[in-house]
Amino acid sequence: MKYHYCNNNFSDEENEFLRLKQLSDFLQHYKLSQCLDIFVSEGFDRLSSLFDITESDLISLNVKRGHRRLLQRAIATARGVPISTPIVINYGYDEPDISYTPKPGTTTTATTTTTATKIPSIDNDIYLNEDDYAYYRRSYHRKRKQYVPSRPVTAFDELINEVQSQNSSMALSDITELAFEKWNRFTGIEKEKYERKALHANADYVMD
Repeated sequence: MKYHYCNNNFSDEENEFLRLKQLSDFLQHYKLSQCLDIFVSEGFDRLSSLFDITESDLISLNVKRGHRRLLQRAIATARGVPISTPIVINYGYDEPDISYTPKPGTTTTATTTTTATKIPSIDNDIYLNEDDYAYYRRSYHRKRKQYVPSRPVTAFDELINEVQSQNSSMALSDITELAFEKWNRFTGIEKEKYERKALHANADYVMD
C-alpha cells in the first residue's frame, strides 16, 4: 500500500480527492476508520494535518483513549520510529524547537523546490515533501526529562486535589468517595476540564 503527496499535475479537485483517499486508507490500515468523519469535519482532512494532531485535540474530539494510543503509534511508525520504542505523547504544549532558530545576524534563503521523501512504516509507504518530513522528525525526537512521576497524573487525580483543597478537614477515604460521586455525575464537558489540567501537569514531565 502506498500513499503519495499531492501532484502539481492534478487539479485541485483531484488533489483533494487524493488527500482524502490517503487519509482514509491510513486510518483503515490501523483499524481507525470510525474516526475519519470527525477528523475531516474538524479540518484534519489530510495526512500532513493529522500528523500534527495533539492529545488535547483528540480529547476535545472525544476520541476514545485506546483509539488515541493506536493513532499515536501509527503516526510514530509513519515517522520511522521502531515499533519497540515507547511513544512520546504530543500533548500540544511543547516549547518551540530552538535548535532550528537562526542566530541573530544571519539570514535564511527560502526555496520552493521540494522532493518526495519516503517515510518507512510497517508495511506501507507514505510520501511527503522534504519540509514536512524534517518537521515531523525533529518535533518527535525530543529528550525526555530526567525526573518523571511514578505514573501519569490523571483527570481524577486533579479532581481529588480540588476536593481535598475544599475539604481539608476530611479523611482521605471520604475525599476519594466524594470525588467518585462528583465524577460519576459529571458530563463529558465537565470531565474535559480535569483532562486538560492533567495534560498540563503531565506536559511538565514528558518533554524538554
